[in-house]
Amino acid sequence: MTTLLQTPAGRLAAGVLLPLALGVATGIVALWPGDAPSTEAIVPGGVQAAEVTRLSPEDCEDIAGPGCRRVEVVLRDGSQAGETSFLVLPGGPCSPKLASGDRIQVARNATPPAAPGLDAPPVPPLTFVDFDRGAPLLWLAIAFAVLVVMLARWQGARSLVGLGISLVVVIAWLLPAILAGRPPRASALVGGLAVMLVTTGSCTGWGSRALPPCSGPPRRWS
Repeated sequence: MTTLLQTPAGRLAAGVLLPLALGVATGIVALWPGDAPSTEAIVPGGVQAAEVTRLSPEDCEDIAGPGCRRVEVVLRDGSQAGETSFLVLPGGPCSPKLASGDRIQVARNATPPAAPGLDAPPVPPLTFVDFDRGAPLLWLAIAFAVLVVMLARWQGARSLVGLGISLVVVIAWLLPAILAGRPPRASALVGGLAVMLVTTGSCTGWGSRALPPCSGPPRRWS
């Protein structure tokens, strides 16, 4: 910091970046999400990992109509890990193409109350959310990180650190703050400035190089 303040450009950078960082820190504390709703508050029962064990076109037409498929699964996480259950997929070209052995994400359905004098409509216990893409995305992230470090060396490693911290800011603070009811525009502004400071500092440092080259004599072209 002493070396930074010894030059006019360094003092200018400190005069701009330090108040900005202080304002961002104040905004993060003021907009702290607190008790943000969990995924179970958004999706009843939360999202669970499951593995497809069997598909059958039987025992589902009364729920999803002709062309449907009954998908039997084994839950892979949560308190019900190891238990078997099923979901129903409708027919048609937009229906997910599942096969035995596929790993998917499922959510538990809430059973609607029965109307007076009528039986409750049949509701499958689970519903399809998405394919489980965790392993492919992990390998893709590792390959991306290795490629960046090979091409940019230390600068690439610093950029990856900044990218990781930025993702933490977005996932651990910005999204929970919005879900907790904090002002979305103010939260997005504070989160964006925090990401900017992190990425700028990790790539160029928090010195005079962090500022645009707006001073000095104009360059002459011959």
